[in-house]
Amino acid sequence: MTGITPAELDALYTAAVQQHAEASALSPAGVLQDEPTTPDEDTIAFSEEAQSLADAYESGTVENSAAVSGPVAVDADRQFGSLESVGEASTKSGRRITVNAYTALEENGSETSGYMMVVSGLEGEEEQRYLLNGDTIANEDENGNLQVRAYTQTSDTSGDDIIIAVGSKANVNSGAGDDTVIIAAQTAAEVNIDTGDGDDQIKAAGELHSGTITTGGGDDAISAKRIATQLSGGQALDIDTGDGDDAIDAEWVATGGAGDSQVNISTGNGNDRINAELFGSDNDGDSKVNLSMGSGDDTITTSWKMGSSNYGNAQVDISTGDGDDNVASYDIGTHNYGRSQVNFSTGSGDDKIANSTGIGASNYGNAQINVSTGDGDDKVSSGWIGLENYGKAQVNVSTGSGDDKVSSTWMGSFNYGSSQSNISTGGGDDRVTSYGVASGNYGRSRSNVETGDGDDTISADALGSFLAGNAKVVSMGDGNDLVRTQLLGAASHDDSQLDVDMGDGDDSLYADAVGVFLEGRAQVNVSGGAGDNVIAVESVAVGSSDTSQLHIQTWTPHRESATASGASALANKEGGVDIEI
Repeated sequence: MTGITPAELDALYTAAVQQHAEASALSPAGVLQDEPTTPDEDTIAFSEEAQSLADAYESGTVENSAAVSGPVAVDADRQFGSLESVGEASTKSGRRITVNAYTALEENGSETSGYMMVVSGLEGEEEQRYLLNGDTIANEDENGNLQVRAYTQTSDTSGDDIIIAVGSKANVNSGAGDDTVIIAAQTAAEVNIDTGDGDDQIKAAGELHSGTITTGGGDDAISAKRIATQLSGGQALDIDTGDGDDAIDAEWVATGGAGDSQVNISTGNGNDRINAELFGSDNDGDSKVNLSMGSGDDTITTSWKMGSSNYGNAQVDISTGDGDDNVASYDIGTHNYGRSQVNFSTGSGDDKIANSTGIGASNYGNAQINVSTGDGDDKVSSGWIGLENYGKAQVNVSTGSGDDKVSSTWMGSFNYGSSQSNISTGGGDDRVTSYGVASGNYGRSRSNVETGDGDDTISADALGSFLAGNAKVVSMGDGNDLVRTQLLGAASHDDSQLDVDMGDGDDSLYADAVGVFLEGRAQVNVSGGAGDNVIAVESVAVGSSDTSQLHIQTWTPHRESATASGASALANKEGGVDIEI
């Protein structure tokens, strides 16, 4: 069938259908005749492939002659106006197959366009070029000979196949083997692709819009310019890469959905990787994005946004499963609106989240961001964590049990309305480092920082300072804890309240100023719990009003280890200030 023209195929099809009808001996009513019709003396014998094509026509599997027209060989001296590569693949013997979108000027002056496959790279073999009139399959037989022919659902795909889909609806089943599917169209919607088990690759020149993609077990890879973007209504895309070390690469993944559109991506168990500029961002309405990466050491890299700038009831669920996972992004769950929700979980293991700008920053309405790194020695670093949220927005960051490290320029700070930031590091020897922790909040906003049991450390320039009418709770659990800060509960006013509970253990607090310049009914309560505690403060309650309250309680049997230096600090205590050491 290699090199057959559409006209020849139509003639072949007409003859095949006629012979097939005669051989079936069916009456017009579909009842078997007593005697089969005897064909004319002159008969034509058709190959099994030709017969399968005729059957495909009758069953509706193939819609028209163009869909089954085989590739046409092109002379090496034929000129083309332009060539743009839309996909590449290699055979096991080393042949390189390149698919190009082309334009050509015909002799009559008209311009044509389409796709051309170029085969090269095997020593001693001349370059081959084929114009693709429809979906095409290329593979090598047991002797290493290259076979190029039209692809249909009845094609033999039991080996290592290269299949080129040229239509806007890719319908491919490549079976077992290490297969490559190249989707040439700029937009492929309602796709139905199943590559079976093996180390498979799906390469899309443009966008994989909607449909179902299954790659089975093996180390699989999917690449496209964009995946599942701008879905609307009931549109959906389901991707399942099965177990194995899988990879997904695209500029945008699962972005811009609206209505009740849905994207489900599962990479199975294995060391999986996703690389994108945007993932699960700019969604609207009741759209949903679900990513499950299974167990393994997984990696997610986004150069811009992950689960950010969502609206309405949009929901993004990201789970990397158990394993030592790595996440690198610019924004995670920032600038969300309405009742949108982002749930991000890395499971158990020593996980790392490195974020350039913000985690759960500048959210509005009832937007909620939940980030959980599970048990293990986790590291979370970000420019902002829970910064400048409004309305009833909520940000929850939990690192689970283990020796965790959380660092941020601002953490749980500058929030408004009734928003809330909750940061929990669980049991273990944890370390929290920030310029400002739970500082600069307004209205009825609230920040809670809990480090759990263990020998924990909080280092911040400002801790629970510049508050206005809100509550801040810092709880460090039992253990030998350390707080090192310049300003603790400073310059707060209205009905704000800061509670620092360092729990039982030999705790240490070092601060330049505690409870200074408090106004209104502002309160600062510090408790060291049972143990040999050390509190070293330069200035206490300087410039605070007589309605404010400072309460430091160490419960230490060694009073000499609790010091407040600076004569002006103690001399300027006023009215409601209560220091108990």
